[in-house]
Amino acid sequence: MDQKGLSDLFSKYGAIKSCKLEVFQDGLSRGFGYIQYETQESAEKAIVELNGSNQQGKKIEVQHHVKKEDREE
Repeated sequence: MDQKGLSDLFSKYGAIKSCKLEVFQDGLSRGFGYIQYETQESAEKAIVELNGSNQQGKKIEVQHHVKKEDREE
């Protein structure tokens, strides 16, 4: 998936403040990205609708962002 594809997929659930696909130096996707919505409700809807769904032949995980230092090992 590219940046536009990520934005297009998630924009169905509300207005996006920011959308960032993480890529390697060669421009290939690292397999994850970040979406920030204008509202909490949009984020919740995207999580409910997309978490565990199949996108371009891959099952995706959609969840709230958790800071690295707050993640459990």
